[in-house]
Amino acid sequence: MSGADGRVVSPRVRVVRVPGPVDDRLFARLLAAVSTAKRARLLRYRARPAAVASVTADLLARLAASETLGLRHDRIAFAVTPSGKPYLAGQPDYHFNLSHSGPWVAAAEHPSAVGVDVEAVARRPIPVEAFAQRFLSRVEAADLLALPAQERLVHFLDLWTLKESYVKALGDGLRVSLSSFTVRKAVDGAITLLRHNPRLPSYTFVQYDIDPDCRLSLCAAAGPFALVADRISFAELCARSGVPADE
Repeated sequence: MSGADGRVVSPRVRVVRVPGPVDDRLFARLLAAVSTAKRARLLRYRARPAAVASVTADLLARLAASETLGLRHDRIAFAVTPSGKPYLAGQPDYHFNLSHSGPWVAAAEHPSAVGVDVEAVARRPIPVEAFAQRFLSRVEAADLLALPAQERLVHFLDLWTLKESYVKALGDGLRVSLSSFTVRKAVDGAITLLRHNPRLPSYTFVQYDIDPDCRLSLCAAAGPFALVADRISFAELCARSGVPADE
């Protein structure tokens, strides 16, 4: 698949970890690098870390579009579908998706419809069993509860990110129930999708081990997938986006 100018879009995943607190001066420089509408939304955030993660995702998406399609940053305009999935205006064949959780930010681009989800591994106890009963299918919950207690959190996050990536790839998240499909992950890492609704398409999955502190899953309408995820430092992202990290 290629962009509007004929450039080939290859599967790629970029990941950034935002280091520590961002002070007011750097935050202002980050805001200056995004659109006026995006800046206004970010200024309404109550929590600075969430705003920093969101602006980092925007910069990462701009970097990806710039490198892949040869677009200048000031010529990149994002929009969202009625269901909230972002797309690049004027580039109907360019597929990308974004995700952030805690300090982790991920951007995926692919020749076909794509969804990506990253989740930070919680450092405090969370009620995995209760979450499983609420958010997972019966088969998924049974698979999880069959595991030793110490393995359940990571398995739950694996299933959660896989399911979220599928919903995001479909681009119709408002109308797809998490219970309408089942994802199973075998001991050898093989991932199987069981669709309880025959209208749901059969997409494919991949996971990337980038750090013990997060889980990263990607879903696309078809392969191939990038073999590894590209880790980019926050300082490098700022530099390549024209944002001075220090002044």
